[in-house]
Amino acid sequence: MNNISVYGLGYIGLPTALLLADNNYNVIGIDIDEVVVDSVNMAQLHIAEKGLNDLLLKAVKENKLSAQISASIADIHIICVPTPFTKDEDDLKSDMSYVEAAIISIASVYREDDVIILESTVPVGATEKMQQLFKKQRPDINNVQIVYCPERVLPGNLLYELRTNDRIIGGNAQITLDKVRTFYKNFVNGEIYTTDFKTAEL
Repeated sequence: MNNISVYGLGYIGLPTALLLADNNYNVIGIDIDEVVVDSVNMAQLHIAEKGLNDLLLKAVKENKLSAQISASIADIHIICVPTPFTKDEDDLKSDMSYVEAAIISIASVYREDDVIILESTVPVGATEKMQQLFKKQRPDINNVQIVYCPERVLPGNLLYELRTNDRIIGGNAQITLDKVRTFYKNFVNGEIYTTDFKTAEL
């Protein structure tokens, strides 16, 4: 499980991709913005965050990180796309269109033993809906391995928090939870808890 795709190369996705590359994973960053893709491939930082520049230069030089627009075959697919609020009449709700697009893209390259990790901030019940969306795209896959692991970091100290914060992983299959927990333990020093989808989302 050394090949990782990270969907969304913004304030969460890029630091995550760089942290993984720094821990010797082969990382493909996926982003729909060609400017972002070109910047990453040229080792030019497009977000302001301390500590990232050196990691980006190192990752690109060592061929541990590259970026592209289309989905890529990988052992683990990590979704870090935005979920901005939109107004629905008088209520605010999360715009899940970017997550849905990522799921559909992943479905096109997904293999039976791959794992999908959703890190984007989503409402309760969203991961199960994404699981159902995936199954519509790939009815040939009997058991999609998907978990929810919310990002818990603040800009300004991202790398430190990615490494040290506790994490919670929600899923409905223990074998997948164990696999993802082992993966995070390779680069997270904080405690890692496992639970079900809705508890992690809440």
